[in-house]
Amino acid sequence: MTDSEVKNLLPAYLESALPVEQMREVEARLAVSPACREELEYLTRIQSLIAARPVSASPGLWRSIAPRIVLEDAVGPWKQFEWVGKRFLPVLAAAVVLLAVIGNLTTDAPALTLEDYLNAQWDEQEAQMLSDAELSGDVLQILQSR
Repeated sequence: MTDSEVKNLLPAYLESALPVEQMREVEARLAVSPACREELEYLTRIQSLIAARPVSASPGLWRSIAPRIVLEDAVGPWKQFEWVGKRFLPVLAAAVVLLAVIGNLTTDAPALTLEDYLNAQWDEQEAQMLSDAELSGDVLQILQSR
C-alpha cells in the first residue's frame, strides 16, 4: 500500500471500521512511514479536540442572537429584494443601452433623402414644389435645420 492510500484509510482505521486484512496492511505501513504516522497523530489530535468541546451552546449566545432576529423581522419581507434595486436594475439599464447601441449599429436602414424630409415636414404639394425647384446650398441648410 502507498502512503496516500493509507492516509485515505486512516479515518476508518481510527474507528476500527476496516476489515482485518486492511487493518494489518495499514499498521504495517504505519510502522515504516513517518508521514503516515504524522497524519495518524494529526487525526487523533482532531478527534480528541472534538471530544473535548462543550456539549451545550454558550449561555449568552441566544441573548445576543434573538434581538437581531427580531430586528430583521421588523424590517419587513421586502428587505430581501433590496438587491434588485442595487444590482439588478443598473445591470438591466446597461443591457438596454447596450442593445440599443448594437441595434443601431447593425441596422441596414436606408439614409433619408431630401424628399423624405420634405414629405415629413410639409404636405405633398408643397414638398413637390420644393423638390422640383433648384435649391442652393444655403436653402438646403435652412431646410435641413428645421
